[in-house]
Amino acid sequence: EEKQKQEAKAEKKRQEDEEMTRLAEAKEQEEAEAAAIAAAAVAAAAVAAAALAEKQRKEQEEKDRLAKEEKQKQEAKAEKKRQEDEEKARLAETKRQEEAEAAAIAAAAVAAAAVAAAALAEKQRKEQEEKDRLAKEEKQKQE
Repeated sequence: EEKQKQEAKAEKKRQEDEEMTRLAEAKEQEEAEAAAIAAAAVAAAAVAAAALAEKQRKEQEEKDRLAKEEKQKQEAKAEKKRQEDEEKARLAETKRQEEAEAAAIAAAAVAAAAVAAAALAEKQRKEQEEKDRLAKEEKQKQE
């Protein structure tokens, strides 16, 4: 009986040791799987982060390209407006000069007309004086 008890006790201890070994191996395997899953998650996160960074880089390049195009459009528009303003100013200056020349010509014509009128009046006065003198002489002859 004592021998059977000892054998049963030894068998029970052997089974417990096997169970403990099996549980330890299962725990090790679970820990290895968890570590592999964690490593895969880290790798996936790194890939996702790299993809996001690349996407953001491309988006920024597109934004920069569009901003550069818009700036060029604005500069071209500003240059066109500056040229139009210069052309308007040049035309306005030309018109002002033409008006000034026309005014000067008109003033010269008025002055020339005044001189001509004065000369005509002087001629008419002299002719009248001559007529009066001749008439006076004729009257004196008649008397």
